[in-house]
Amino acid sequence: MTTAKSKMTADMGNEAVEKVMKAGKDSFENAIKAGTDAASKSVEQTSKMTREQFDTAIKGYDELAGAAKANVEAMIASGKAVATGLEAVNSEFMDFSKKQFEGSFKVSKALAGAKTAQELFDLQSDLTKKTYESFVDRWTKMSELMVKVAQDAAEPVNSRVMEVTQKYAKPMSL
Repeated sequence: MTTAKSKMTADMGNEAVEKVMKAGKDSFENAIKAGTDAASKSVEQTSKMTREQFDTAIKGYDELAGAAKANVEAMIASGKAVATGLEAVNSEFMDFSKKQFEGSFKVSKALAGAKTAQELFDLQSDLTKKTYESFVDRWTKMSELMVKVAQDAAEPVNSRVMEVTQKYAKPMSL
């Protein structure tokens, strides 16, 4: 009778843990969706505002307007590269967070099922090692991604600077 009660109590405990973890997972996924939606809306608003400012700035200028337009287009391209890059960074971060959360859920179940202190210690040691390795791997990837975002964002502006420098440096050197 005591064994049946213990099993029933353990089953109820596992069900409660699973319900809490599912509720946490659902809340986490809702937060990810809300964050992604907010980021997308912000990017759209920023693009719209930039385009409006761009249209206003180029009216009435001939050659200067052409140069200004090319400069603004380079800035818009740079801004789009940043926005696209930040979406990729956000996606990567959310993916990492989701995997960490899911991994924690699996580990919690494994830890709850440990039969001895040694098994519990071994599981915890393995978790710590895997968490550290995952963290280092993911942040290395994030660093590489951020460097790429910076390079992609700088490329249109650098190209424009080189074009203007070549165009105006030739007449001055004569």
